[in-house]
Amino acid sequence: MSTGNNAMVGRRVKCINTAGDALLTLDEVYTVVGDDDGRGYYVYDAKYGKRYSYYNRWEVLPLEPASFKKGDKVVCVDAPYLTHLTLGEEYVLHAVDTTRPLSLRVMNDSGGLGDYYPARFEHAKTKKVVTKRPHHDLIVKWANDDEVVLEMDNATQSGWTKELEPTFNPAYTYRVYDPKRAVREEAERLTEEIEETEATLQSLHESLTKLIQEVSDG
Repeated sequence: MSTGNNAMVGRRVKCINTAGDALLTLDEVYTVVGDDDGRGYYVYDAKYGKRYSYYNRWEVLPLEPASFKKGDKVVCVDAPYLTHLTLGEEYVLHAVDTTRPLSLRVMNDSGGLGDYYPARFEHAKTKKVVTKRPHHDLIVKWANDDEVVLEMDNATQSGWTKELEPTFNPAYTYRVYDPKRAVREEAERLTEEIEETEATLQSLHESLTKLIQEVSDG
C-alpha cells in the first residue's frame, strides 16, 4: 500500500457511490488509513477492517478540530506492524498531548503505555440507549397472541374493565385478563378472614383459660 499522501491519513470521508462495491454503505463516514496516490483510499471499516476503494466513491469531509481527551474510548483504525495495536480494538486514552505528533497515549496490546498518532484512532461509537415505551411488554404480548385479552384500571372506575382494543394510555394500568383471577382473589380473601378469625378465637380461648384459672385459684 502506498501512503505517499500522508496528509489524508486520519481524514474523514463519506461514501457517495456504492456501485460495484456491495460492502460499502452509502452516506456512511469512514476514516482514511492510507492513500494509493492517484487511485483511491484505504479506509477503516468496523465490520470488514481495512478496505480499499476508488476516489470517486468518497467525499472528503472538512477538517474537524482535535476532540480527543483523556479518558475517551477510541477504536484503532490503523495498526501497522510493531505498533502493538489491533485493528478494530477499543482502547482508553490515558493522556493527550496536542503539542506532540505522537499525541495519544493508550495501554497497548503488550501491556505498556504507548504514544501514537491521532490518525491511528477514531472515537468509539456510543451505543444508543433504547427506552421502552410504557406498557411495552404487554403491547408485544397482546400483539403476538390473539387469545390474550387485557383489562384496564384507570383509577376513575370501580375495579378492572376488559379492553378488547386497548389504547395503552401511559396514565392507566393494564394487565392480562384472567377469568380465574376473581376466584383466586376471593379464595385469598376468605383465607385471610379465616386466619384472622382463628387468631381471634385463639386469643379468646387464651383469655378464657386465664379467667377460669383465676376463678379456680380464688
